[in-house]
Amino acid sequence: VECSKMYKAAAYFSTACTRQENRGTTLSAGNLELNSEESRILAQSLAATREEQKQNLAMASNLYAGLSALTKRLYFLKRYDKVKEKQLKAQYNYDIGKACHLKAKLLINMSDDGENKEIIEDIQKKANYYFFKAEETWEYMLENLKELSSNEKENIQINLSIVNEHIIENDVEIIKDNEAMKFQDPEPLIIVPENLAPFLPRTTNYLTQYKPKDLNFYAYRRYKDLLSEISVDYSKMEELQNRKAGIGRTLKQLRVLYDNNDVDISEFTHLFEKYSTKIVTIENAIEKLKNPEKKSIINKQQIEETKSKKNTDKIIIV
Repeated sequence: VECSKMYKAAAYFSTACTRQENRGTTLSAGNLELNSEESRILAQSLAATREEQKQNLAMASNLYAGLSALTKRLYFLKRYDKVKEKQLKAQYNYDIGKACHLKAKLLINMSDDGENKEIIEDIQKKANYYFFKAEETWEYMLENLKELSSNEKENIQINLSIVNEHIIENDVEIIKDNEAMKFQDPEPLIIVPENLAPFLPRTTNYLTQYKPKDLNFYAYRRYKDLLSEISVDYSKMEELQNRKAGIGRTLKQLRVLYDNNDVDISEFTHLFEKYSTKIVTIENAIEKLKNPEKKSIINKQQIEETKSKKNTDKIIIV
């Protein structure tokens, strides 16, 4: 998993470098990304095998389905030599077949007295459908690819013996493509997310190349101004609301003092008007924070009024 992440980070640094032609093919961003994908596949394969050994068949089935999806993705990423291409094709068919095979075994273990027999048989047919595809590809490699090494031929023979055991174990009839598409594959589960680079170069040149477009500077400024108007200063609003609540408590206490004849009418009127004016001012400030559009309209009106005053002043001076 960490290896996949570091390959992805290396790909970012490689594509951010200048004079890339001097780096060679090993450090090219494309090859580093492929190494990252292959590391993901290896991590997924180890996780699926571990869950299968622990007899956690439900998890193992989903992990093998995810492994097939990753291998198929790698297969379509680029053109490979004939051996690599056929090996990837056989592998993703075998992996999804293994996912169906384990799902059928899980249902067999969970069922009593032949329950879900038809569903289990359908899943076994789908498993054998994929197993036969993998077997055909491996047999084609042995018969037609002369460039195979002795080690590669031995590995293919081992793969054929394993897939034949699975086909015999399922012991169901062979189905064709149109019938196989009626049955749903197990849900894929991928343990390593894509593109989790732990760090990026300072001058990031992203791996996915987008068509560059000229930035409209004035549109960008209008957008930033709009954001600044829309954004609300919540700390300022909270402070104003606290002040309003404090003044409200003061007015209430002032009313109690007046009712108890502790203050005369003139002082009460003076203080009441003073604090009432403060509350109105605070409420206006809160309203401006909540509705910045009104604030901008008021500011524009003030600017226009000052301009008109200046113009009238100039006319009077002349």
